Amino acid sequence: SKKMAEIEAHFQQLGFKIAREPNLHWGRADLGITKNSTIPLFVEVGTTSIFKLLINLKSLKNTKILLVPNDSKLIEFEI
Repeated sequence: SKKMAEIEAHFQQLGFKIAREPNLHWGRADLGITKNSTIPLFVEVGTTSIFKLLINLKSLKNTKILLVPNDSKLIEFEI
């Protein structure tokens, strides 16, 4: 999607490594973003399953999950 491409380009300009559809504990994220010793960031653009989110929030450690439901909202979880 256009929004995912914009997010990917933003983090690439900052020197982050981008993985498309990386595996999570349950399912896949839209983007995985990492850089050296920073906490991994997984991005979900648009809709996502609340079940998938809950399972991953309970299972993952030292991780951030960024939900981008639309152009005007961001929701970040740090676990």
